[in-house]
Amino acid sequence: MTVRVIIPEEVLKELQIIGDYIEEQGSQQAALQFVRSLRARCESLVTLPHRGSNCGKNRRRLFENPNQIIYRVEEVESDVIIYIVTIHHMSRSDSNLS
Repeated sequence: MTVRVIIPEEVLKELQIIGDYIEEQGSQQAALQFVRSLRARCESLVTLPHRGSNCGKNRRRLFENPNQIIYRVEEVESDVIIYIVTIHHMSRSDSNLS
């Protein structure tokens, strides 16, 4: 069985926006470290893809304070593909996440 994490371009842009915001508020080093930690959290889903809590619409969520990583898991033949849908700040209330 192969497990892959796919982070689409839109989500990479979200990570850039998060990093830019943190950099404006503090330091470039803090921004870089935080964005790396979010990416590592996404990539860690390779080991336990279903560990996040169910949040509806065939989606799961994993918390990396103050953000949540919204993703879906698809099983295709003997492969598991994890699609990162968004990285969402917990203070936002987007209706398309639930």
